[in-house]
Amino acid sequence: MKAQILNNSNNNQQLFLNTTELSFIKKAKNILHRINNTMELLGSAAAGAIRN
Repeated sequence: MKAQILNNSNNNQQLFLNTTELSFIKKAKNILHRINNTMELLGSAAAGAIRN
């Protein structure tokens, strides 16, 4: 019984870690998308400035 409780505890910790990692990955992807969008905007602005 004790072994089972310990095992459940370890599994819960692992699940919590996985959730935290997923959350971090989602935030990182969000930031990368924002950077990408900003780069595209800057590129468009630069292209517009060059044309003018």
